[in-house]
Amino acid sequence: MAGGSRSVKFTVKPKSYPLVKFYYRVENENENDLFETEVTFPQEFWLNLAGMCKEVASSMGVFSSQKIMSGLNLMSQTILAEIEAESRRLKYKGEYESLADFVFEISSRTDIDRVRIGQLIHEKANKLRLHP
Repeated sequence: MAGGSRSVKFTVKPKSYPLVKFYYRVENENENDLFETEVTFPQEFWLNLAGMCKEVASSMGVFSSQKIMSGLNLMSQTILAEIEAESRRLKYKGEYESLADFVFEISSRTDIDRVRIGQLIHEKANKLRLHP
């Protein structure tokens, strides 16, 4: 009777913040099952990961791969950008919902031409102070 083997793998993609994808594989005589799921990790994990990527990249020697150093720095920057974007989305959630409701309401009107609808939407966005 042979023993089974198990493996766990997880995929961290900075753009998928705050989700991490986990894979769990069980291999034995009778089965070969793969389970996968997405798990939300706390912001502290992501901040620590960004810090570690930056730290490792800066501590690599002169003879280290520049592509790896660039990749680690890019991962750190992307994680921090995603955290900032989420923070901004949460901060302005009410305003975005208000604008979406307004766009839905105004775009269904047939008595206003498209140019005027665009102007009204632009004015509403400026009124709500939504700037990229």
